[in-house]
Amino acid sequence: MSKVLLMTFYDEVAIGLRIISSYLRENGHETKMVFLKCFSKKRNDLVQKHPIQYQKLENGRLFASGNDINPISESEEELLFGEIRKFDTDIVGVGTRSLFDDYATVLAMKIGQRFPSILKIAGGFGPTLSAEKYLSEFDLVVRGDGEEACLDIADAVRDDGSFESIRNVSFKTGEGVKHNPLRPPEENLSRYPHPEYGSENIAVIDNDKALQIEPWNLSYPIIVGRGCLQKCSYCSGGNWKTLYSDEGLKMSSRRVRELDDVMNELARAKANGFVRISFRDEFFFFTPSFFREFMTRYRDEIGLKFFAHVHPIVLKNYPDIFHLMLEAGLDETSIGIQSGSESFAKDIYHRKIPNHKIVDHARAIHSYDLGVQYHVIGGNPLENEETFEETLALFKELPFDLAKNRLDWFYFTPFPESPIVKRYGMEFLLEREPELWLRRGYLLYLRTQLDDDDFQHIMENSTNTELRDLIRDLTIDDIMQCRRTFIQANEEQREAYEAVAERMQGQEVYVFGYSQGYKDSASLLDGCVISHVFDNNRRLHGIETDTGVSIHDPEELKHLPPKPLFIFSTYKKEIYQQIRGMRRDIPIP
Repeated sequence: MSKVLLMTFYDEVAIGLRIISSYLRENGHETKMVFLKCFSKKRNDLVQKHPIQYQKLENGRLFASGNDINPISESEEELLFGEIRKFDTDIVGVGTRSLFDDYATVLAMKIGQRFPSILKIAGGFGPTLSAEKYLSEFDLVVRGDGEEACLDIADAVRDDGSFESIRNVSFKTGEGVKHNPLRPPEENLSRYPHPEYGSENIAVIDNDKALQIEPWNLSYPIIVGRGCLQKCSYCSGGNWKTLYSDEGLKMSSRRVRELDDVMNELARAKANGFVRISFRDEFFFFTPSFFREFMTRYRDEIGLKFFAHVHPIVLKNYPDIFHLMLEAGLDETSIGIQSGSESFAKDIYHRKIPNHKIVDHARAIHSYDLGVQYHVIGGNPLENEETFEETLALFKELPFDLAKNRLDWFYFTPFPESPIVKRYGMEFLLEREPELWLRRGYLLYLRTQLDDDDFQHIMENSTNTELRDLIRDLTIDDIMQCRRTFIQANEEQREAYEAVAERMQGQEVYVFGYSQGYKDSASLLDGCVISHVFDNNRRLHGIETDTGVSIHDPEELKHLPPKPLFIFSTYKKEIYQQIRGMRRDIPIP
């Protein structure tokens, strides 16, 4: 038996890591998973040219900016080393993306200094695309799908065997880096066990603490299949199978699990108390017969609200399936636009959907009262003012309701070895202008909120700081007018809470969440009358606050008049979706 400690910095890769953990345990090895800072979302007003994390504006609010975005501290590294030592680890496996290339290799160096006998392996998008860089500090890199390679490595450590013939593995030799051939991709994904959640084998290191159990999350992430139908030039999702075709191997564009297997995982999630499902497939698309049966069974057997990336072809060509999705619980989706310039989107990003079809799709989605995330990319040095004007013009045509819509303005960060990087190299990224990206993001969001005259005036006369302050003021006004909105960034949430509380002196407000977040922040509401407190886990947090206010089941909100609802919880987004699912017009700062 090998003892394998698997870790990641970023929760988007966690599903694959969890599956590998379950697979290793199923085959006789012992595992421990460590999530290092993957639950934190902090913001900073500094925009940098070379972030280690995605930067984006979410409805005009800046997230994940710069190298100081909640940096991993020395004490947190020591906690990780403690977990490695306590587990008596044979192998440390790091699952990561290219965003963390630099830090992952630095951490591997530190692990090697502390634990020279431990085998260090890396896998995921970053190591697959930049194996040579990772092998500067890691012993092995797993390329492509990692389940079988990780099992072979664990078996080799147990048996004192060799790694030299293991497929999907890269390693250093005296003559340089050797890339072993890839094995044929597994088409039957249901042969792998379900991802591991909420077990004693998981530790979370965050805010200088190590928790031996995962923080409660209302939303359960799941992948029904692997593979993306797009081949965007900046990404590797839809281009993943090119890795295999280059070696003469065939990989389906979409590899989908058996339906019974998916339903069993969903039923387990529901039985464990999750109240919402988040489908993480790049596109939620299947054969029509599978799709119909899936949504019918989901409606009848699961019935939880869910998010999914719905491909436009579903609504256009299969309206019956789309209506089944609505019946089953679909309440939020996304629309990937990336650029409002049709020529730029097609020639540079390899996205071929014309704007009129985007508008038609968005209006159709809007008519069903669904939440929509609009995804747009800015900060690409290849764009100019004309292409941005085309994006502004597109957003003037798109429906945008603060109660249901969100604009995500991403800072252009292509994957290494993606088609656009192969075409232009990495050097052209040095020409990015972060402050211009920030300004355009502010303007694009304000384009959805202001009439033509007001927008033209602020575009011509406002600085970036003034644009940011205007967005904040509009947000607070929307809250006071009972137009629903949502703030996730901690600093701006506090600012908005203070502003709303100041206007609500002596008036009734609601609070959602009675845990540490409440104890840390309830003083913001001094002078307001907290008439109701709601919590999803009253068995843990009690039925009454320290000041004698009753703690209610959230379902009771259905029968109460709308008042500002202050969310004091780590899981603000999930709670917001929970409230929105009640179709209640409750203003949420």
